[in-house]
Amino acid sequence: MVDKVIATPTALELIAFLKTKHGPNLLFHQSGGCAFYIGKAQYEHWKHTQLIIDVVDGNGGDFSLETPEGKGFHTRSRVFTEAELAELAALE
Repeated sequence: MVDKVIATPTALELIAFLKTKHGPNLLFHQSGGCAFYIGKAQYEHWKHTQLIIDVVDGNGGDFSLETPEGKGFHTRSRVFTEAELAELAALE
C-alpha cells in the first residue's frame, strides 16, 4: 500500500526520542509564516504528491520540541510513480 505521508528513519528516531521525553501525544504543526489549508480543490493539485517528514540539523521553530536537540523537522515531497497513482486511484 502506498502511504501519502511517510517519515525517514532519522525522523522516526527523533519522534521516538521526543515521545520518551515528552509523552506519547505529539502534534505536528507546519507553519511557514502564514495559514495554509488544503480543501478539496487544493487537494486536486497535491494528490499526486507524497509528503516526507525528515530531520535537518539546526533549530526548529521557537515552540518546537525538537529545537533544544539542535534539530528541526523538514517536509519534503516527491511525485508518485504511475504505478503508485494507479494504486491510490483504486482506493478512491
